[in-house]
Amino acid sequence: GYYNDLEKAFEAVENCTAADNAQIKLLKDLENVPAISTWGGVVTLDMNGKKITAIYTGEPHLISLVRVGDGAGLTVTGNGAIDVPSNGINVAYMFWKAGTTGHLTIENGTFVGQTTVASVTKGILSVNGGTFKCTASEYGSAYMFNCVDANYKNGTAQIVVKGGTFVG
Repeated sequence: GYYNDLEKAFEAVENCTAADNAQIKLLKDLENVPAISTWGGVVTLDMNGKKITAIYTGEPHLISLVRVGDGAGLTVTGNGAIDVPSNGINVAYMFWKAGTTGHLTIENGTFVGQTTVASVTKGILSVNGGTFKCTASEYGSAYMFNCVDANYKNGTAQIVVKGGTFVG
């Protein structure tokens, strides 16, 4: 189906498995996108050369633009761009791999975030390519990719970087 709202598109695939080969393909640039959660499901986000720009929704801290929940899998491809502008909003993570299982894979694209491009609570982040940049935050620290320390140490949070360009 076709959706005018990215969150509704993610909701439509929340029960998909890898065998379903589910895909969300952007047909136009999206501005003022609030936080999106993918609580379940395995999906490919085909950016199709398009751009997503985040918006502050009034929360003191918008934790993440895209949250990949327990058991969910998200692959980002299509050489698009995601921008979390530093115009007074505080978005901690562009992508947040939460939950205990699942994966987040970034194949390509351009990603400009504030404090962290991707954070892993538990699960696996795989970076195969792309251009990544962190801008200054009000907290003064920025990490391209980050794991929860204790979970990294016990092996339940992993980051595998095979390629990419990193700025800042």
